[in-house]
Amino acid sequence: MKCFLTLLLCLTIIVAEDNCDNCKVDLVDKKIKNIKPTPEIEVILENTLKEVLNYAKEKDSEIEELKIELDNIKKEFMAYKIKKNSEIEELKRKLDTTKTLPLPNKESEEIVDTSSWIEIVVEDGIDIYQLALRYYGDEKEYKQIYLANQNRIGKDLKLEDGMLLQIPMTEHFEEQPMFINRD
Repeated sequence: MKCFLTLLLCLTIIVAEDNCDNCKVDLVDKKIKNIKPTPEIEVILENTLKEVLNYAKEKDSEIEELKIELDNIKKEFMAYKIKKNSEIEELKRKLDTTKTLPLPNKESEEIVDTSSWIEIVVEDGIDIYQLALRYYGDEKEYKQIYLANQNRIGKDLKLEDGMLLQIPMTEHFEEQPMFINRD
């Protein structure tokens, strides 16, 4: 500590003497070697050192607070980014599903006569196209099944195992062993 104070005092003297036009470097060197700090100068230097250390502590504390705040902002951003990415993925999935669905032609849709139909239970992850192929011999006939079961089948045309469906018996209908009930 005393070494630091002595060095600081020496630097102060050097700066002060460098500002003198009539001073010589050799003279300064000799004076520095012979200088003994006075108690007043030591107190001033100690107080200055304390102020510098306190200032450094304050700034370190502020830096730590800013680092914590930055980390919190990064965490919030990552959570937001994850949430938005999942929402984007959900929208992409819905868009892909929508792209694969044929657009309904309102003019050509007819009300299906369900006076003659069979009921089946969806099994083994079968989809509406497979049912149309099984019962009508053509998967393009899925609209017949959809129109007869609009209240059960969503616009995504997804079927779930255990779902009870009515299969209209049209001119293309082919009898299958899956039926439960027939009117």
